Amino acid sequence: MKELTKQEKIDRLVSTEENHLAGEIAEYRSRLERKTDKEINEEYMREYE
Repeated sequence: MKELTKQEKIDRLVSTEENHLAGEIAEYRSRLERKTDKEINEEYMREYE
């Protein structure tokens, strides 16, 4: 098996992190979708107003 280049190692590490973040984002979306309209409005106001 050949030794990976520095760039290949970086690409692998970034890909792993992207997959991890995608999972976190999916969980966040799922939690938001379970909230009521009122809860979403309150959270939205805290974030953007």
